[in-house]
Amino acid sequence: MLLPRTYLPLHIFEPRYRLMIGQILESGGEFGVILARESGLAPAGCTAIAEKVINRYPDGRLDILTAGRRRFEVRRLNDEQEYLRAEVDFFDDLEPARGFPPSLREAAIGGWKQAHLAEPGAARFEPRWDDTQLSFQLAQHAPDLDLKQQLLELREEGARLRRLAAYFPELAAQRVRTNHGRRVAPRNGHGHMPPEALEGT
Repeated sequence: MLLPRTYLPLHIFEPRYRLMIGQILESGGEFGVILARESGLAPAGCTAIAEKVINRYPDGRLDILTAGRRRFEVRRLNDEQEYLRAEVDFFDDLEPARGFPPSLREAAIGGWKQAHLAEPGAARFEPRWDDTQLSFQLAQHAPDLDLKQQLLELREEGARLRRLAAYFPELAAQRVRTNHGRRVAPRNGHGHMPPEALEGT
């Protein structure tokens, strides 16, 4: 799952995708990243460029860092070649980011910070705060793929920020409950470690 203006590391190992990425690296072009569900492909995806080759393995595998670029809707699929191709229509927001109160942006940012801090061992990640499509960066590490797909398809920054302002506080609360459960799990329910858990310490 890739969003515009964000980064995604990929390990390329299948021969068909090694062929595709080899062509991309040679041409400097884009390739499509799209969410695949059991019911089929999502209706929209995001193009990517190979920003950097991190590792090349002797057997032809690659580790690359990709960057999200343009959103697209799938018109027609073509499976005649080694890897899946498609005819697509590119799209962007209906208009520049405006028409929503600054408080909405602040609420989304505050919720993101709250959820980010509640994740143990989270990598330090600083969005580009002046980005006119900041919502994509805020959503980059959200675990809910369905939400991210919805954000990808929305064409108004205000609508995306509104979703995130509602989502992040719930995610933060969930992470706090999970962290608390991990801390108290070895205890016996009375705030003390059970004797058997202390043996050998």
